[in-house]
Amino acid sequence: MLRSSFVVLAILAFVVPASAQEAAPAAQTRLSASLELRQQFFYEGDPLIARLSISNVGESEVANPVRSSLWSGFVVREDAGTVIERIAKVSAVEPERLQRLAPGAFFGGSVDLAEMFPAMTKAGVYQIHWSSDGLVSDLLRVTVIPRFDPEKYYSAKLRTSRGEIYLELFVKEAPLAVKAFVDLARS
Repeated sequence: MLRSSFVVLAILAFVVPASAQEAAPAAQTRLSASLELRQQFFYEGDPLIARLSISNVGESEVANPVRSSLWSGFVVREDAGTVIERIAKVSAVEPERLQRLAPGAFFGGSVDLAEMFPAMTKAGVYQIHWSSDGLVSDLLRVTVIPRFDPEKYYSAKLRTSRGEIYLELFVKEAPLAVKAFVDLARS
């Protein structure tokens, strides 16, 4: 019994390093698609600039697999899951495409998603991601809120375990504080 256990351990000792060596090159040539927004919420009608970067986060040079238009890979959904229609052409210029990416190299660009997806100019919560030619970015959520109007009257209702509290917000006396409160509440 002891001898058969030793044989199994010896076989495992030779199998594990071989499979680890085969997996190492794949881990060294990793590409990453990164999607960034300047802020968490935007006002209705404002530009919604997204920055897309394709990076080689591996340890060796790799061929760039992205062949299609960078801007065609964006997908936007309402928070409920409905896909938002995209217009065919945007004014943003495609970035120069590198054929190969050295370790640490990247390329990408910025685009106004509100121009590409006009429905995003209306208040709501949207999910944004990018995918193309086998690369997929992380999923971002963005909130578009109505623009604060300093001429309007604002109040708030807070629900607590002891009941509701009603607040009157004094726009004329503290416009910046009221704007910050209202924007955060809406977002």
